[in-house]
Order: sequence, then C-alpha cells, then structure tokens
Amino acid sequence: GLEMDFNAKDGSMLNVLMFSRIIQAGGRSFIFNIFLDMTERNRLEAQLQHAQKMKAVTTLAGGIAHEFNNALAALGGNLELLEIGLPSDPFMQNRTKAMKSSIRRMVNLTNQLTAYAQGGEHQAKAISLNRTVESVLKKMRSNISPAIEIEKRFGRQVPSVQADSIQMQMVVSAI
Repeated sequence: GLEMDFNAKDGSMLNVLMFSRIIQAGGRSFIFNIFLDMTERNRLEAQLQHAQKMKAVTTLAGGIAHEFNNALAALGGNLELLEIGLPSDPFMQNRTKAMKSSIRRMVNLTNQLTAYAQGGEHQAKAISLNRTVESVLKKMRSNISPAIEIEKRFGRQVPSVQADSIQMQMVVSAI
C-alpha cells in the first residue's frame, strides 16, 4: 500500500492508503485501485498515544508526589520533635514555624501536580481505608524515629470507600 494525502471537496485533508494491481484481460491491461480512507483511524491512534502518554505522566507525577510527601512528613515530624525539645526558645520557634509553612506550601504544590497530571480529575475507585493507612504507615516507618511508637486501631468491618487512592495516601501522610 501507498499512503498519501488528498484534498477533499470540502477542503479537508484525507489520509488515504492506496493499493494497485495491474490486471490483464482480453489482451488489454487495466489498473485496479483500492483506496482506504485512514483519516479517522490515524486520528484515533493519535488520541490513544496521547492518552497513554498522559497516563504515564499521571503515574509518574503521583509516584513523585507520594515520595515527596513522605519526605515532607519526616521533616514535619522532626520539626515537631524540635519544638517539643526547645519549647521556650523563641528564636527556634520562629524558625520551625517558617519551616512548617514551607512544608505546607510544598505539600500543596505536590497536590496541584497530582491534580494537573490527572487532568484535574481524581481517579475514584473502591479502596480499603484500613489497607491505605497500613500501607502509608509502612512507608513512613523508615522516616520515623524508633523512639516514637505508633498505635493504630482499625475497625473490623470498615466498608470500602470510593476515593482517589493517591489523594487518600496524601491525606494519611499529612496527619
């Protein structure tokens, strides 16, 4: 097949695939042509490729945002410990307050990155809140001092909820 573009009568461009055969009959030669309009197929393929790229960007942005929020949670936790250890030092209190403000801004930035990558839409699906909390805690443990004990109490029959998994992980990480 030979692919080529044609101008249609309405002024639009058509992408056409042409197949040709020479047919000989009765001492004469004929050219038999078949034209297939590929315009819509090519448009749909381009749309599919774009959707696949956006899905990859979404996955990447979500992973980056999650890891970034884990690091920010560790920073926030250590700032809390500093404030507990130095409660009467106004100089340190002002510094930790400024750092906490920066952490909140960075968390908001990662939330915006995730929302942008998802086209402004959240990907809601049935998720277990117990499993989400357990997953986040496992990932956060390496960033938490061994001196800190985390106590968790899960309900036995907590129903699944329709929520965006990444957003719920970020909510739990921020607590």
